[in-house]
Amino acid sequence: VYDLTYGDSETPLVRDARKAGCLAVDGLPMLVAQAERQFEWWTGRRPRPGVMKEAVYRVDGKSGQIEKVTDQPAQPNGICFSPDYKKLYICDTGSTHYPDAPKNIKVYDVVDARTLKGGKQFVSMDLPGTGAGMADGIRADAQGNIWAGAGWVGAGYDGVHIFAADGTRIGQIRLPEICANLCFGVRVGTHFDHVTPGPGVAGDDDGGFGLVGQDGAGRLLHLVLVTLLLFELLKFIQCPIPSKSAMLKSAIWPEASF
Repeated sequence: VYDLTYGDSETPLVRDARKAGCLAVDGLPMLVAQAERQFEWWTGRRPRPGVMKEAVYRVDGKSGQIEKVTDQPAQPNGICFSPDYKKLYICDTGSTHYPDAPKNIKVYDVVDARTLKGGKQFVSMDLPGTGAGMADGIRADAQGNIWAGAGWVGAGYDGVHIFAADGTRIGQIRLPEICANLCFGVRVGTHFDHVTPGPGVAGDDDGGFGLVGQDGAGRLLHLVLVTLLLFELLKFIQCPIPSKSAMLKSAIWPEASF
């Protein structure tokens, strides 16, 4: 049993699967495996399992050489540059496994497009009166504001937090659950186009995507996306898999014909 969720404790799915005698893992090994595969794609060398260190690395676009630029964050996650590429922002989600790790976003000066210096806290993810969650995926808009997918607190916190370049929280898009990631549309920095929470997605008038509730269409599309993700995951780990049409049939509408 494979649960894409990860945190500082077992998820209900993993816990119940283990009680039933199943082999079960959460999403953290998946992230490590992704990093190992990315290293192999960039360098042509397969790393020894378990040696990838929690750090931020720079890959030279011409030579493919990889060098560590910082291991200051306990568990670096989302990352983005400022519009002028002079600053680098890094989310720290280390508190999922290290109790003393800060729940914040750090900022560094970029030197000669190669190294980092002057690392410091950009913002704490504590929202007074609500709680302290974590930032996951982040983006900078054309004005230098930082948009952070956030969560792990609950109502009134989970969603997107927006910070000015000086670290002041200037806005929030509240969602019914954790926002794992986000991106802008074609008009970069002027149009908020996509968030990735859980219930489902639907197109908007500008060709982007946004959250929809758990109505029939939302559930149907969600099932399709999850089924296709499962199909790709099974291919990746080289498990015997049924045909894609059979998987869609069983997940969406057992009586359907393909």
